Amino acid sequence: MVSRTEIERRDHRRFLGEFVLHIEYEQLQSLHGKVSFVVTGYDDQPDELFEIRAVRDYFTCLQIYWPCWHYYADHTNNCFKMVACCIMGDLRAHRYADASQIEVTVNYDVLEQLHRTARYPGLEEP
Repeated sequence: MVSRTEIERRDHRRFLGEFVLHIEYEQLQSLHGKVSFVVTGYDDQPDELFEIRAVRDYFTCLQIYWPCWHYYADHTNNCFKMVACCIMGDLRAHRYADASQIEVTVNYDVLEQLHRTARYPGLEEP
């Protein structure tokens, strides 16, 4: 869970400490496909999380610090989609007038890069 305060401060320390810096290789491998990215503190915002600049910036930086995040991400819920939308540089969203639906156009080159990295997370055994 990532708080609004952490996002607005671009503070990745707690997250990286829990999932990257202080975890054994075997533990990290056991997390494959199990990490959900939950953001709190934006319930009062009408925009989707990926439309909020601070959230996009936070996850774009996380992509730099932990480029294989998607290897560990739970792909069965919307959290993965939200983070993927956040890091896409070429992303356009259109909200329909009745706000019932959002149409998102993405750069598929970025998706292909994520797919390649997910198969080869770059982890080496100690």
